Amino acid sequence: MAWAAATLVGAVLMALPDNNDRVLTFTEDHGPALVDTVGMLLVVAGFAAYVAALVLARRRVRRADALVALVGYLGGTALTAWSVSTDTGWWWALGLAVAYAGMGWLAWRLERPARTLEAEREPEADAGGA
Repeated sequence: MAWAAATLVGAVLMALPDNNDRVLTFTEDHGPALVDTVGMLLVVAGFAAYVAALVLARRRVRRADALVALVGYLGGTALTAWSVSTDTGWWWALGLAVAYAGMGWLAWRLERPARTLEAEREPEADAGGA
């Protein structure tokens, strides 16, 4: 779960106050300073590690689980982007939590033992009848 630690630390770094010494300016109140840039790099590194783990485990990913993760991640990311771009306060935190929950859901499902996942996929042999 190194991806989780990297994304959480990165998110905390981006949420910390800075001295307005910005590298870029997005809006009057938002733009990455050096500490924000380090936070963004950690978030990107964590996301890259997450995607790499998914690629390696792609045969074990169930469609329903992938859909839950994708909807959570995209919905949370959209809420965060809207909140930051419109300066609407703490809505970005909810967006971050929703995106993180979507990613966490799939990671949790993939950490389950393979035999549990196989049992969920295969119908009961005795329940088939005739």
